[in-house]
This record gives sequence, C-alpha cells and structure tokens, in this order.
Amino acid sequence: MGSGPFGGTGSMDVHYTGVWESRANRSLVLWSARDSAFHRSADRSFFRHKKGKTCIEAMFIEVLTEEQIEIVESLAEEIWTEHYVPIIGKEQVEYMLDRFQSKESISDQLRSGFLYFLIREDNHFIGYIGVQPKGDELFLSKIYIKSSERDKDHGKKAIQYIENLAKEKGLRKIVLTVNKNNRVAINAYERLGFKNLGSVIQEIGGGFVMDDYKMEKTVL
Repeated sequence: MGSGPFGGTGSMDVHYTGVWESRANRSLVLWSARDSAFHRSADRSFFRHKKGKTCIEAMFIEVLTEEQIEIVESLAEEIWTEHYVPIIGKEQVEYMLDRFQSKESISDQLRSGFLYFLIREDNHFIGYIGVQPKGDELFLSKIYIKSSERDKDHGKKAIQYIENLAKEKGLRKIVLTVNKNNRVAINAYERLGFKNLGSVIQEIGGGFVMDDYKMEKTVL
C-alpha cells in the first residue's frame, strides 16, 4: 500500500536532552542522548520564532519506547481504517494492520533499522512517519496524519523533515510507494516534487497484493 494519506502536513515528554543556540547565526541544534549525530538539525520545523525569541516546537519525536510504539499502533488503526477501507476493503486493512503495524511488528522493524517518528501538535499526537535507509536512498514507508488534521500543512512539514533526514545521512533520494487509487496522495507527492516511476505490484500474503506506483525525489 505504501505511504499514505497526508494533507495539510495522550501526551508525553519529548525525547531530547537539550538545546544549544548559536549566537552567530541564531540557529538551534537539537540533540538526543542516544544518537547525537543523527538528530542535530537547524531545521526550523522544530522551532517557532516570536518577537525575536526562539522556543521549542517539538513536532517530530523519534519512537524509542514501548509506550511510543503503542501510540503508533493506535494511530495506525485509526488512520488506516478511516482512509483505506474505502480503497482496498476492510479485510485487507485488518490483515495489513496485523502484519505491518502491530506493536510486535513495529518493534521488529525498529530492530531491523527502520526509524519511526510521532508527529505532535500541542499536546496531541496527530500522525507518524516510518522510514528506512537503503543504500543511497531513504525509503519512506509510512506517512500518516489524522483526517481532522489534514489541510494544515502538516504533510508538507513532514516531507521537509524527511528530506532533512535524508540529507543528514548523505542519502541521495527519497523513494516511496503509493496505492494507485490514492489519487489525493499521488497529487500531493507530485506537487512536492516526486516523480512517478510506474507500477509496482507486490504480494504480501493472505491472498492480497499491494498495487502501487513507485515515486522518488532527488534531494542531493
């Protein structure tokens, strides 16, 4: 099925250990206790600037804990059921949620090199991202935002964040797959600079297939 719906782009603590501000260029660096090199970023999607002051706006939070994995699982069930049942049917959605977005499956993916990020606005989690570095590519496996939060530029901000991740890791392009009938997402990706490379059909077990288009965007 590939990367999913986004439109306009429980509470818990943000997982960072500190913020450093450069007096020279007023940029900020966010660092993580687990992997400092990966999380350094001056990307302004992290921050809101008001009247010359800089304050933290924690939009993207790496999934590291069991509690965070459970939040992803809950978001997946809500968003996939709402968005994909009309496209591929309830039976296939339930099969794919169990196989790819259960707590156990997400944990396995994280151990194999996937990276998941929760998207938070104010005190609410509104969606999530799943990516996997592959050679010189960053595979965008999942980008999902609640229907009530679309048309607010969250999808665009999420793509910008993913582009920055790819650049930081020295990856040349972002690759994704999207269901052929998901016209809204296809149009959105094209507006954001992704090129349609044609059809990709994959068997996923249970008698089901993912009938997608492959899309990519060069970032380096």
